[in-house]
Amino acid sequence: MLFLVVLFLAKKTTLFEKTVALIQKTQNGLAYDDTTIKQLVEMDTDGDTIPDWQEKLYGLDPTKRETVPGVPDSTTINKLRTEQGLISINENQDTENLTETEKFARELFSTAASVGQSGTFDQTLTEQIGVSLADKIQNTPQKRVFVLSDLKITENTSLETYTNYSTNVMSIWKQNNKQDYTVTEVLERFVNDQKNIDITALRDLDPIIASANKVIEAMTEMSVPRAFAYQHLDYLNGIERIVENLSDLQLYEGDPLVALGGMNQYEKNLELYVQTVQNLTNTVNQKIAKK
Repeated sequence: MLFLVVLFLAKKTTLFEKTVALIQKTQNGLAYDDTTIKQLVEMDTDGDTIPDWQEKLYGLDPTKRETVPGVPDSTTINKLRTEQGLISINENQDTENLTETEKFARELFSTAASVGQSGTFDQTLTEQIGVSLADKIQNTPQKRVFVLSDLKITENTSLETYTNYSTNVMSIWKQNNKQDYTVTEVLERFVNDQKNIDITALRDLDPIIASANKVIEAMTEMSVPRAFAYQHLDYLNGIERIVENLSDLQLYEGDPLVALGGMNQYEKNLELYVQTVQNLTNTVNQKIAKK
C-alpha cells in the first residue's frame, strides 16, 4: 500500500506541499480562521469560478486568474481535462462530474486549510490522510455484477449437455487467449521503479481487456446446465472484476486515484479469478465423471 501512495504522489507530487504552502500565504488573502469546511471547499480567491483546491490540483495559482499570463486558468484546466478525456469544467461543475482524484483533493485541501492556521498539520494528520487515501484505493466496488437471471440456464442433465458445455467453455477460452504478453509484463513496463512511470505501456492492456470482454459476452450467451450455474456465475464475476481493474488502471493519467485502486485490487481479484476457474473446471469434471 505504501508503494501505491508513492505512485499517487508521483502523479500529483506537489499536491500536499503546495496546499500547505498556499494556506500559509495569509498576506495574499488566504487566511482561513473561523471558516467552515463548506466555505473552504467553495473558496475561489481569484474569483474565476474555479475553486482554490481544484486550481492547486492542476498546479495553478488560486490567487491569479491567469497563472500563465494571457491564458485564463479555466482554459489551462480544460485543455488538460480534454487531453485526459474528462468533461470541461465550464460545461458542468456538478460534484458528480468530478473525478475521484479531484474529490479526494477537495477533501484534502479543505482539511489542510482548516488546520493550517493552528499549525496542527503534523505527522498525525499526514498519517490520517494516508489512511483515507488507502481506504479509497482498497474499497472500489464492482461496477457490474452478474446474477443468475443473466444466464441462459438449461435443465437438461444429459452427458451430452455437460460435455457440450465443457467443450464450448474450452473453445471460448482458447479463442480469446492469444496475447504474446501478460498483464504482469505490462505493469512491469508501466512502473519501472517508484520514480519512473511509462504511461504508454498501459495501451497494451487494450487487447487483453477486449479479449476478456469477448469471453464475458460469449459465456453469457451460451447455454449453461443448472448444475454449473453458480460456478459459471462466479467465473463471470471474477473476470468482470479483472476487466474493471485493468480499465481503471488505464485512467492513471486522468484519475490516478481510481487507477491505483485498480492496481491495488488486481492481484487479489486475479487470485479469486483463478479460483473460480478451478472451481468451474472441477465441478464440470466431477459431473461428467458421474454420468
